[in-house]
Amino acid sequence: MNWFEQQAYEFAGRFLVPKEKLLSEISALTSKIREFRSKTKGEDELLLEALSRIVCRAFGVSPDVIARRIRTEKIPLEPQ
Repeated sequence: MNWFEQQAYEFAGRFLVPKEKLLSEISALTSKIREFRSKTKGEDELLLEALSRIVCRAFGVSPDVIARRIRTEKIPLEPQ
């Protein structure tokens, strides 16, 4: 991927999936995250995939976009 493509993806991700709204959507799933964690013990990639599939509906984007935004913004998957 060239620099221009990377910048376009970054802009689109921030525009379509604002960090504050993403944090809010993830926070709303705290009980599901805890339940998932209790069953999978340390499977962060599985949790990220599952969470991305749920949250993507709120933004109208693919799960890959959500996963990328979570990684880019370094959003913790541990409920506070």
